[in-house]
Amino acid sequence: MAFALEPIMIGSFSLQIPLPATQEIDWGAVSQQILGYINPIISSVGSSLGQIAIMAIETLGWFIFIIFTAIYVSNDIPRMGSLIGDVATLPGYREDAERLWRDFGRIWNAYLRGQAILGIIIFVVVAAVLGALGVQNALVLGLISGLLEFIPMVGPIIGTGAAVVVAFFQPENYLGLGPVQFTLVVLAVMLVGQQVENSVLVPRIVGDALDLHPILVLVGAIMGSSLGGILGAILAAPVIASIKLVGTYAWRKMFDLDPFPMPEEEDGDKPSFMESMWEQWQLRRARMRGGKPNTGSPKSKGGSD
Repeated sequence: MAFALEPIMIGSFSLQIPLPATQEIDWGAVSQQILGYINPIISSVGSSLGQIAIMAIETLGWFIFIIFTAIYVSNDIPRMGSLIGDVATLPGYREDAERLWRDFGRIWNAYLRGQAILGIIIFVVVAAVLGALGVQNALVLGLISGLLEFIPMVGPIIGTGAAVVVAFFQPENYLGLGPVQFTLVVLAVMLVGQQVENSVLVPRIVGDALDLHPILVLVGAIMGSSLGGILGAILAAPVIASIKLVGTYAWRKMFDLDPFPMPEEEDGDKPSFMESMWEQWQLRRARMRGGKPNTGSPKSKGGSD
C-alpha cells in the first residue's frame, strides 16, 4: 500500500503524518484531539494569569499603603519620641528612650522612603531599557520590577526572571536575534542594572541605615513571606534592624558599656541623598502652600524647645 506524507502546519512548525494515498485526513477528529490538548493548557494559563493579576493588585495596594504610612509616621516621630521620653521616667533612661526612638525613626524612614524612591527609579529605568531593546510589555515589566523593589534581595530576582521569560517567548525582535540570544541580552542588561543599583543607588539613597548582612536580609525576607505574605517580606528587613538595635542596647547595658558607642549625627552633618530629596520636596510643597516647611526632622523640632 502506498503512503503519502500529509504535512500539518501549526504556526511555524510542520508535522508530517503518513497516510494511505487514497485516504483523506479527518480534520474534525484532528481538531478535536488538538483541542483536547490545548484546553487544559489554556485553563492553566488563565488561572495563573488571574493569580498574577491578584498578586500585582495586592502588591500595589501595599505599596500605596506603605508610602502614606511612611509620610505620616515620619512627621509624627518627634512627638511620639517626646511621649516615650515622658513615660521612661527612671533615672538615666529618659535620654536612652528618646535616642532609641530617634534611631528607630532613622531606620524606618531610610528604608521606607529609600525603597519608594528606588522603586520609582527602577520602574522608569527598566521600562525605558526594555522598551529600547524591543521587549514586549516593557511598561508592565517595569512596573513589576518597581513594585518588587520593596522585597529585598528576592524582589529584583523575580523582576529579572519575569523579563527573561517574556523575552524568551517573544516571537521576534527588531535586533534579529534568536530566542536564546535575545534572552541572554535581556538577562545581561538586567544583571548590569542590579549591579549599578546595589553599588551606586542603594548606598546613596538608603545608606547604611539597616546595617544588616545581605544573607540576613534574604533569610528574613523568606521567613517574613512565609509568616506574613507580601507584607512580611517587605517589612522583614526594618523589623530585623529594629530588633538588632534593641538587642545591642540591652547587651551593652548588661555589661555596663556605652549603649550608644557611635555618636549621633549633629545638625550640621551632611544629610543623605534620600534626606536631601525629601527636604527639598517638603520645602517646595511649603512654598506652594505659603506655609512653614516641615521636613520631619526630629533634631530640628527638638532644638526649638
